[in-house]
Amino acid sequence: MNKPQGFPGSVVSYPDRGKWGNARWRGNCSGHIVRDALGSYFNWKDPNALFVDPSEGSGTSGDVARELGVNYVGLDLHSGFNLLRDDLLESVGRPTDMVFWHPPYHSMIEYSKNVWGNGQPHPDDLSNCESVADFIEKSQLALMNIYEALSEQGRATYCVLIGNMRKQGQFYDLTSMLQRVAPGKLRDIIIKQQHNCVSDSRKYGVLHSHVLLTRLYWCLSVMSELFARLILLCRLNNGSQTLSA
Repeated sequence: MNKPQGFPGSVVSYPDRGKWGNARWRGNCSGHIVRDALGSYFNWKDPNALFVDPSEGSGTSGDVARELGVNYVGLDLHSGFNLLRDDLLESVGRPTDMVFWHPPYHSMIEYSKNVWGNGQPHPDDLSNCESVADFIEKSQLALMNIYEALSEQGRATYCVLIGNMRKQGQFYDLTSMLQRVAPGKLRDIIIKQQHNCVSDSRKYGVLHSHVLLTRLYWCLSVMSELFARLILLCRLNNGSQTLSA
């Protein structure tokens, strides 16, 4: 395995999204985020440590993992895995040391309808939720599924990248909403500057992201007209389950 440096400090910036994944896949995150998260929080001391992305989209996480020589399992709704109905631990086959999850930002981009589907939205596509409340409720189920797939050994981590949403003049703080229902204990914050953000052919100004880190993490990123936050939460090694405030 080839360990990357990880996050260089509390403020990071990636003007170029990098070579990983399909740049034409709408909403595709930069592979630099995945590299730095792996460099900072993956268990590099264990050659059998496993990295999982249950919503890999165009395959950014897989490209990064193969480049680094990391054991990887990538799944997605468009390839048949349903994070709301299928058991992640059972599907992967063994506990995972790190999960990176980048869900849709509610209905900002309708994936099963406009990106990978045949024009018919999938009923369990989080970008097809009827309301924000429905999105948060289903996201909580997904987060618990991810949480329960983590290894009890060492510092198993789950990361969630999510963005805030402004729609029809209404602002939705999806970050705070998910933060309240996500299992794990918040550890730290990293600021991530955003570049070239586009939604539905309309640019929205995202000046920076916050990365909140915990000890056994989930990561969540919020993107609004003014800022985005990347939040990492973690589950403590004793297996206790706490909700962030």
